[in-house]
Amino acid sequence: MSSSEDPAWAGLVNLGHQDTGFDFDEIGAPRTAALGRIRRFGESYPQLAALWRAEPARSDLTLDRVD
Repeated sequence: MSSSEDPAWAGLVNLGHQDTGFDFDEIGAPRTAALGRIRRFGESYPQLAALWRAEPARSDLTLDRVD
């Protein structure tokens, strides 16, 4: 079964959550706790869990440092 046929993808457009995903907690215990919350959130939605497991076919994403 290809990832596009995975039932977890059904309803992805109706997920209804919009978040940048940026986390501004301090490095250390606060960041560890925030990452745990993010992971639990992602695992609570089959669509997000499927996205996490998926391998992109291609990507043009670049990260540049802005000063």
